[in-house]
Amino acid sequence: MRNRIRPLLAVCCVWVIGAGPAPEPTMDAPEPSELNVPYDGPELDGSNVAGCTCTDNNLCTTDTCLQCFFGTCLGGCLHTPVSCNDGNPCTLDSCNPDNGACRHVTNPCPDSNLCTTDSCNPSTGCVHTPRFCGDGNACTNDSCNPINGLCTHFPVGDGSTCSDSNACTINEACSGGRCVGVPPDCDDGSDCTTDTCSPATGCVATDNSDPCDDGDACTTDDTCAGGSCVGGPAPDCNDDNECTDDSCDPLVGCVTADNSQPCDDGDACTTADTCADGACVGGAPPDCDDGNGCTTDSCATATGCVSSFNSDPCDDADACTTADTCAEGSCVGGPAPDCDDANACTDDLCDPSVGCVLADNSDPCDDGILCTSDDRCIGGSCRGEEAFRLETWRQFAECYNGVGAAVEAGCECFDVDGDDSIDLGDFAEYQNVFVGE
Repeated sequence: MRNRIRPLLAVCCVWVIGAGPAPEPTMDAPEPSELNVPYDGPELDGSNVAGCTCTDNNLCTTDTCLQCFFGTCLGGCLHTPVSCNDGNPCTLDSCNPDNGACRHVTNPCPDSNLCTTDSCNPSTGCVHTPRFCGDGNACTNDSCNPINGLCTHFPVGDGSTCSDSNACTINEACSGGRCVGVPPDCDDGSDCTTDTCSPATGCVATDNSDPCDDGDACTTDDTCAGGSCVGGPAPDCNDDNECTDDSCDPLVGCVTADNSQPCDDGDACTTADTCADGACVGGAPPDCDDGNGCTTDSCATATGCVSSFNSDPCDDADACTTADTCAEGSCVGGPAPDCDDANACTDDLCDPSVGCVLADNSDPCDDGILCTSDDRCIGGSCRGEEAFRLETWRQFAECYNGVGAAVEAGCECFDVDGDDSIDLGDFAEYQNVFVGE
């Protein structure tokens, strides 16, 4: 029994020493073990037992007596707040002390920073997202003023590299807070593409059908197709000069080279015309002789050989005509020739092939020599029979007296040629007439 009253005596002693009313046990009241008073009473289970009351008149706490001794709470009261935690970090949980009901108010998550946007993530809790002040301009430093929550954009230093996100500018650099570039060179060097620029993709080369130059001087009307220059028809290199060989060189175009081909100089009065130094040079004149003596042969530049009738003397190839004359392009024979040779010992004829023909006859004749008789033509000459026979040549020699000398008596028969002298002429005739058979 003595042991059981020690706690009470201790309390009494404390109260007496404190000279005040006995305090209510609190969460800070000493545990029985701290009083060094042995306790062998009923087991303390922490509940309000044996009439120990620890109420704080707060419906939002659960009141518990730590040590209850015969209706007296010796170990102090424990006031445990009611748990209103709904497990949602996005609500502010509390208990209403008037009715003990839990309240769950949306958590605004304020961080007192005007440069953040406050929100709550049910999984992680409050989220303070910095305000986005980016102006899309690489040439400004963007920030937020925490005093007023306004964005500020201060230019960066000129010359800083940047990108304006425009594919149609290059070498961009900041200047006065702006990103400035220069246009790219979109010329692809092809006449067959139309070169433009798309801000999204950059240079664009579109095939066209413009006139162009394929670099081949041997094509004309070149036109673009499929991005390439396509040559057209070949040029007409014909210079209409038959004395040049016309060709085409891809580097320079039409080329003419002199040749030496036969040609026509347009003059009908030249032959074997030949090209020389790019011109047609006439050759020798044509042979306009038509072989007709009764035409006058000439040459006209436009038409060539011309034969005109003449009235020239000619030869009708008939030896039995004379004074032949041209008429209407033909040779007309004139009178027959005089074929009389005044020799009674020839028959005078005319052969068209050779003309006059003398044929010996044997007609009677007169040889003009008084010393002959019965004269007759022999071998084309008139010969008489001897009137007497001369004995020797000596007789002729005796009668020979030279030219101009008178014929001596008895020598008359030796004057054969009748020139009234006995000379060498008579000697020859004497041989023919009297001796030469």
